[in-house]
Amino acid sequence: MKKVFGLFVVMLVISSCAPATVPAAEPVFYKGSKAEIYAAVVQSVSTSEGIPDSNGWIITQSDAAGGFVRAETSVLVRGFLGIPTDEFKTESVSVVVSENTTGLTQVVIQVTSGGIELGTRVKTDLDSKFNRG
Repeated sequence: MKKVFGLFVVMLVISSCAPATVPAAEPVFYKGSKAEIYAAVVQSVSTSEGIPDSNGWIITQSDAAGGFVRAETSVLVRGFLGIPTDEFKTESVSVVVSENTTGLTQVVIQVTSGGIELGTRVKTDLDSKFNRG
């Protein structure tokens, strides 16, 4: 039993030291041009409110030709009992828009944990403006 517990503790320590990864997102296909969908993504991000204790979403990288948009925000880290610390954590949302050979436009949205709400909003906005393929 001690060996199992020891192995558990070792695995817990190793996993806590592992870098955080953002899982790959499933692509969504829309009936619309790359330029129209890209513009809708930029508009959705630009008009979004920030998350609590943040400086708001700022587009940090944008390439219309490449179909790439990245937005980031700095969020105040709260410590014990919700007391603010001097630390900030960066949250992000990345969106890639590309045409495919079937005439549809592919959108991939990747988010960190603090970007889930914005990622969902972008997807909802695209769903309301464009038909899915």
